[in-house]
Amino acid sequence: MQRVRELLKPIQNRIHSVSENESKKDPRAIKGAWMVKLFPQGHVARPSRYPNAGEWRVVMCANQDWPFAVEDSSVVTCFMCSAIHGQLVLQAAEALVAIAESRGISSKDLSALYQGIRFYVASLSGVVADIVGHIKEAERRCGATFWIGAGENESRNNGLLRILGPVSEALWSMHIKLLLDMRENALGERDLSVEYAMEVFEKLLEAKSLLMVVVPLCVVDYCFHLRKNLTMGQVWRVVKHNMDIEHLKGFPRFRGMRLQILAGLVAAIPKEDRRARLRYTPPVRLPVSRWIFHTACDAIYDRSFVRPLRRLIAEAEALGMTSP
Repeated sequence: MQRVRELLKPIQNRIHSVSENESKKDPRAIKGAWMVKLFPQGHVARPSRYPNAGEWRVVMCANQDWPFAVEDSSVVTCFMCSAIHGQLVLQAAEALVAIAESRGISSKDLSALYQGIRFYVASLSGVVADIVGHIKEAERRCGATFWIGAGENESRNNGLLRILGPVSEALWSMHIKLLLDMRENALGERDLSVEYAMEVFEKLLEAKSLLMVVVPLCVVDYCFHLRKNLTMGQVWRVVKHNMDIEHLKGFPRFRGMRLQILAGLVAAIPKEDRRARLRYTPPVRLPVSRWIFHTACDAIYDRSFVRPLRRLIAEAEALGMTSP
């Protein structure tokens, strides 16, 4: 973690700085509290590390190679959904602290939160792993370098993979260590302390702060250089090649969760936006109609993720906890 902090020091301010003339509000819907915190204008504003406004507009808006703006991309959609998952997990973790202070918490309570975190980590890690893999594939195919920034007069120290690789690995490691610890405690038959519940909540907060670094690197820098150097057709062919049932082979603890992950990403999209957003995701051949598929996604998502976490939140709210 210390190495990651050292890597981030030189670029920390540049990641979130936005050019003043790009600060206007936009009705385009980047939704979810965490994403709105990063993109308060409602769209992906041009950061100061991209000084050429004309090039930014050409690359990030709809064009002949990419018939949709970056805001409508599957990258933004996936991070919107993962952020919604993460926010619900964090609310449930805070609820567990309130419950612990009132009546103590059992291994059953912890198990409900564990399952929610496991689902969230699996989907988020799959998204980030895909992006890291796509950068490596794109750099190999087209010989371009993905930078943090426009890339003009940049040094190798600003290569996107040099930062995103270690940061995403650190985020994964933090989550896995927490899950392993929680699993051990959830399997026990003893009541757990308030201090332990607070420790889980604080670790999730720390992981969230790291995620807030990963997201703009992916949404801004990854998307800019991907769209600049490859066409949508080229990228979708790579995605299609990589979409198989064992794609999460780097995360063996999550085998068998592919359907849950896909269901969670689809179901977390606000229903009023779902049709439009899924229009700009890589095409997937489905064995059933889209209506049946979406209905199944909603049911799986509610049963396996939302309902257990909402139960914890509802109990804490009954005890007087104000939902964040």
